[in-house]
Amino acid sequence: SADLHASFFGQRRDDTAESAASSSSKPAGPRKHILQVSTYQMCILLLFNNRDKWTYEEIKTETDMPDRELIRALQSLAVGKLAQRVLHKEPKTKEIEPLHIFTVN
Repeated sequence: SADLHASFFGQRRDDTAESAASSSSKPAGPRKHILQVSTYQMCILLLFNNRDKWTYEEIKTETDMPDRELIRALQSLAVGKLAQRVLHKEPKTKEIEPLHIFTVN
């Protein structure tokens, strides 16, 4: 496992609608987190330094991970408890298929 120091910029995805109704115009600063992740999860998350969106197939091609390990890592990053989801997945299902899209939450 590894500790991954991450900074997230802009508004949280959950706060977007709430902030639109808010009268505060103060720009959001970086949100810093330390994520304890497996090596497979770290490899997946580091891909998002290069692009905002990845499909399952693209992640598989780029990382060359075995299917079982890749699905397990993606499920824990995108399908877990709401407060612990690091990735956002479309469509919002528990299954992971080749054309499903992942973005940073």
